[in-house]
Amino acid sequence: MTSEVAKVPIKAWVVTFEDPDGFWAEVAENYITWYKKWDKVSEWNFEKPEIKWFIGGKLNASYNCLDRFLKTPIRNRAAIIWERDDGRYVTYTYQQLYYEVNKFAN
Repeated sequence: MTSEVAKVPIKAWVVTFEDPDGFWAEVAENYITWYKKWDKVSEWNFEKPEIKWFIGGKLNASYNCLDRFLKTPIRNRAAIIWERDDGRYVTYTYQQLYYEVNKFAN
């Protein structure tokens, strides 16, 4: 995070209580690519209970989780690691996962 808030963990933790919408708006602006910025960060209704986040905002989850890393060195890092039932580990890099996601989508 590029902000001063994230450089000091305790300060960041306090800000989440003092100004949660401000904190999460800053996180969302710094780490998520939005096609349309939200109109309101959150709506809380504790009687239902119900919480809505980034109301009116539009994003592409696949782009934010995968595609954005393909033109960076991160593309060669592990995106998914899992242990199979036989005990072997399988790893997909961001590049490999992108290929598999597109193969499945088409």
